[in-house]
Amino acid sequence: MDGVVEPSEQSAVSTFLQQLADDYPKVFFKPVISCAAAVKDVNLVYQLRVVTTLARLVPDFWVRDADLMAIATFRDGGAKVIEGGFGKVRLGQCLLLLQLIADVHGRTAAKKELSSVRVLAALHCLC
Repeated sequence: MDGVVEPSEQSAVSTFLQQLADDYPKVFFKPVISCAAAVKDVNLVYQLRVVTTLARLVPDFWVRDADLMAIATFRDGGAKVIEGGFGKVRLGQCLLLLQLIADVHGRTAAKKELSSVRVLAALHCLC
């Protein structure tokens, strides 16, 4: 096999991963926490690849556990917060937040498009 996953295999993997996320969320979302905490570029790239692959296979990956995503993207990693400052933000946290924003934006756009199609279908039925 050359790294290409057949649709039936992808569906089976997706189902397995969704069950894993439901049964063992701490294990399933560990790459998210690791990506947010990564200090070295090599580790960051590796964890980001794992996270994006999981997101591709699990449709609701970015919105499945809102509490965990908030912790991963907004915790300061033990850095002291200076009065009036924001604390230390890691590159991994920024990348995760961008991915999360892109996913939410895509979901919103898809909802608006679906709503428009429904309105057009309703108007077509009235004619």
